[in-house]
Amino acid sequence: MSSQTRSVPTEEVLPKTIRSSSLGLGFQGVRAIVRELPSSGVVELPGGHDAFWLGYRPAKEPGRMVFRVDDPVSPEHVAEHNPVFLSPRAPVRTEWRDAEGVVANFSFHPEFLSSIARLLHVDARVLDQRPACKIILDDSLESLCYLLMSEVEQGCRAGSVFVEHVGRALAIAAVKHLTTELTAIDRSRLDPRIERARQFIEERFKTRVTLDDIEQVARLSRFHLLRMFRSGLGVTPHQHLVRCRLRYAQQLIRTEGNTRTLQDIATEAGFSDGTQMTRHFRRVFGKTPAQYFRQQ
Repeated sequence: MSSQTRSVPTEEVLPKTIRSSSLGLGFQGVRAIVRELPSSGVVELPGGHDAFWLGYRPAKEPGRMVFRVDDPVSPEHVAEHNPVFLSPRAPVRTEWRDAEGVVANFSFHPEFLSSIARLLHVDARVLDQRPACKIILDDSLESLCYLLMSEVEQGCRAGSVFVEHVGRALAIAAVKHLTTELTAIDRSRLDPRIERARQFIEERFKTRVTLDDIEQVARLSRFHLLRMFRSGLGVTPHQHLVRCRLRYAQQLIRTEGNTRTLQDIATEAGFSDGTQMTRHFRRVFGKTPAQYFRQQ
């Protein structure tokens, strides 16, 4: 294989941006690198990475990053503060702008991640199902990313055992999230009408969306829409709509909770009012939006 197309270890990517890493600890299942990026830049890797790769950008960091991968179904993945998960050897072009700040890269050895999948009774082949997948950042995943990133920034003072255990916990959380995202996407492709309905909900969730609207987009009767949607995605159209709104509200609370009221956030996320958002938020996350904000 030529040097132009070989799979590149993450530590060889932009080596001058590396501030600290876990590479000297000896545990190769998970390699963590903390970088300080310039304001803008581009990286092209025709041969992709040599491992599964998870990019994490803390919500406090500005700007956005765009990942373009060799994926005919969805060739562009935009990541602002949600991690992007890349499969080994997937050709990727990464761009960022107005995004000077500190980020973390977590690389998972393929055999190690396969062992995690088997532990969770997940078919390891699903991990290679897509070249790239954006993973929704929830409390558990963000906490693990931030904890491992902080430990590496501080020079891995707690030692290799700590890094290994947190790295394993991060791998478990990532596989769980990845399996959920990829399974949902894969199932929705089983019928293009359900895929249209899913995309419609995810594009319009901030606005008023009715079941009649979704029926028209899918061109299905209500009976068939509900049955096929649940079969493909595991939830009803309304449950998926609420889930999209809650994810967006959660992101707004993290990033803009200091400057906006919960009522404003509820309205932008598509809820009728703060009371409705709070009811759904407590049911799904086990806490109110105000409690969630205070914990950030």
